[in-house]
Amino acid sequence: MQIDNYDLNKLDIPYDEFSKTRWLKRSDFGIFKDAIWTVYQKKVALLFPKEKNQFSKDNNRLSKLKEIKHDNIIEFHGTTYDLENDIKMLVLQHSTDKSLKEHLIQNSQNIEPADKLNIAKDIVCGLKYLHDEGITHGDLHPKSILIDNKRALITNPIIFVAINRSSSVDIMRDKIPYQDPRLLRSTGDLPDKESDVYSLGFILWRVFSNGEPFSNYEKNLINLVNEIHQNKREKPTVGTPKKYISVYEKCWSSNLNERPSIKQVHVELKKIQSKH
Repeated sequence: MQIDNYDLNKLDIPYDEFSKTRWLKRSDFGIFKDAIWTVYQKKVALLFPKEKNQFSKDNNRLSKLKEIKHDNIIEFHGTTYDLENDIKMLVLQHSTDKSLKEHLIQNSQNIEPADKLNIAKDIVCGLKYLHDEGITHGDLHPKSILIDNKRALITNPIIFVAINRSSSVDIMRDKIPYQDPRLLRSTGDLPDKESDVYSLGFILWRVFSNGEPFSNYEKNLINLVNEIHQNKREKPTVGTPKKYISVYEKCWSSNLNERPSIKQVHVELKKIQSKH
């Protein structure tokens, strides 16, 4: 649900515009609360980091990410500051359901192939919008995608720009299978559109699979990274459309020249959907 009629140039929102604030959940990014934005009588999510002073000072980039408006991306409304508790928070579109990871764990056996393709389509559409706008997401994995009334929503990149997050073993274990091998080297490479497409490849695989990638590695991250650098990938799950397999295998190729653009993925996925 988007809120359209507010000042795009207004990054800071007075905290007294929010009421009925209540704790929602703890996540890798920080603590979520939900609240009513009284000016619009809309429910929103407030996210504040686990530690103070974790917010970026780059207001120009924060303002740019506030302009993102797409049906498959969580909307960022601005920031707010709770003076009494000395807490700065992000104000985000409220989502009623769970992360893609939770959704698949709980429902993978009951999701029809057509619904899985719809989830994949939503993710591809959201990422295509970002890339068309010149924005790299940089941290795509099943916990950074939400499912809201069967619709997939990519978490706004603002979370990854604004908050410096910790890197516990559990968090890294969740993310490493979805990260471009280039970013796993200590060379200072930054995420780009090609690395987003790599991440998308494993997400597309995960949508049709019944488990997490490389689940047999548990917490042995060094061995996992070494295997990924040696081009180890996951095997297709029985029942996955062959052309869909071809798409995600190209996405996770170690050869950048073999990876399709998000526009090409979008075109191929539309063809696959039309036949299923």
